[in-house]
Amino acid sequence: MSTWTFSFYARAWAAESLTLEYGFADNSSFANQVGNVTAGPYNLTTSWQRFTETITIAQAPAGTNRCLVFELNGDTTNDVFLTGFQLDPGPVATPFEHRPI
Repeated sequence: MSTWTFSFYARAWAAESLTLEYGFADNSSFANQVGNVTAGPYNLTTSWQRFTETITIAQAPAGTNRCLVFELNGDTTNDVFLTGFQLDPGPVATPFEHRPI
């Protein structure tokens, strides 16, 4: 079992709500998913906000799983802006790091 913290920044043209779905899968379409979890909601405003979610991985991936997939979902009617995605080991989100390529 391990604990991770997923964080991101978001805003919208008007109030919106998003949920996060994550789990192990064979591909980005969540094929053959294992340990699928839904978190949130994250209530967006017109100002940038940082959202964090502590994730406890308690289940091993299937033998065919090749990725840990994160998907933000919502029935948005306005433009939504997302940036600064980061995955940190442990229960605390660290400051966003800008690293040169």
